[in-house]
Amino acid sequence: MEIVKILNMKKIYSLALLSLIVLGCQNGEKFVINGTRKIVVSSKLTKTSIEYEGDVSHLVWSEGDNVMYLTDNSEGLNDFGFQSAVVKEDCFTASIPASATTENQMLVVYPSKTLALGTSEFTLNMETELEVSSKDAFNGHSLPMVALFNVPKTNEISTTYHPLGSVIRIAVDSTGHAGERLKSITLTTEQPCIGSFHISPSENNGYSFKGSSNTLKVNITDNPELRNFKYIYMVVAKGSYTGVKMEVETELSTYSFTDGKMDLSAQDKGLFRINLTLPDYVKPKEECFVMVKSTDELSADSKYILASKGSNTEYYVAYKNDNDYLKATTVTLDENGNIKKTEDTEKYAITFISNDEHEGKYALKFEALGKTCYVQSPNNVSEGVGYIGFFWFENETNFASQDNSWWTISITDGKATFKTKEFMLWGEATGRFGEITFFKNNGYFGVRAPETDADECADVVLFKLQEI
Repeated sequence: MEIVKILNMKKIYSLALLSLIVLGCQNGEKFVINGTRKIVVSSKLTKTSIEYEGDVSHLVWSEGDNVMYLTDNSEGLNDFGFQSAVVKEDCFTASIPASATTENQMLVVYPSKTLALGTSEFTLNMETELEVSSKDAFNGHSLPMVALFNVPKTNEISTTYHPLGSVIRIAVDSTGHAGERLKSITLTTEQPCIGSFHISPSENNGYSFKGSSNTLKVNITDNPELRNFKYIYMVVAKGSYTGVKMEVETELSTYSFTDGKMDLSAQDKGLFRINLTLPDYVKPKEECFVMVKSTDELSADSKYILASKGSNTEYYVAYKNDNDYLKATTVTLDENGNIKKTEDTEKYAITFISNDEHEGKYALKFEALGKTCYVQSPNNVSEGVGYIGFFWFENETNFASQDNSWWTISITDGKATFKTKEFMLWGEATGRFGEITFFKNNGYFGVRAPETDADECADVVLFKLQEI
């Protein structure tokens, strides 16, 4: 068996180009390479697009790092397979088959991994989502490197290490955002930037890449305030990328940088720096139901809550059909006098429908009522029902053709008036019209007639769903 030693690994190497010299160490030493890496990533970024700035930085191999190696002759592939080597005094020594000649190649891989005896090829998978602390140093194991060279005739060789990916170091300018807490940073590209490396001496340069994802997300587990955040690292496959998008998620918002380009294909460059300058924080608009003050605020296809004042902070709102009246429940206004949009309050919403045939009027679609969700006026409210009228209800198919589906609605000083079509009696017009009201004693909304006791009725108002 021939002993080959790899030495002359200076304390500091270029990330993209590592010199490796194979010499003879003491007989019996195993193949050892010196391998902790310090990586610095550099780049430049505007507020509206992503750019990069190539920068050759340095990494340091240190005692205890592991690599793997094998030769591609029959004995090396079938009997030896990949063997692990540990860094020792900036050198590693390889025990290679005596049958390996200068016609054979030797493949060295970082990082080492546990493989079955005799394994001569394997796959390294990149991760699409990472959990890191903002205080973590760069994890060198996430950047595989290979060196492929002909077995030397003598006991020393100088060769080149090739990082299989590119490292991006991302920093975030905290100006205007110092107190925001960072949750994650996500990189998306049009082309696959994450995948797997097939490692084998039969591959050109010792490896091949197969892309499987165009997104890499880094979750920041300690959620640091941006004022205390330095940077995180991402490793992606080498390549030229378009449609680059970077998203910075804080507890307040997600800031996006789009339409970027990155050329990370150069073999002699492996480190890139990106500095993100966040745009000003804009508080997202929220939807809520706001009281309608004038008729001009009414519009078709908008959603409204039919309500009546109970107190300064509570309102009765229509929410279900109860014996052909609209039963009321109570809601509490927020500090701004609005009704918050929630899963429940959305169910109380009535959509105003219009058409050309009934210009200036609206049909009321109350989806929570089910199939017969269109609220209609009765043909008449008479003394026989104590002038306390109920509603009729119609389905989607028939409502539009029926006159009592269409209400004339006006708002005066916040009071909403829903005027019915003219009441009919025995097929004759009566000259009387009804209005929607809240019957206080009964706790529901119905239709009043001109003769209805006013003391039994309370004004109705509308709250319109809108962004504020």
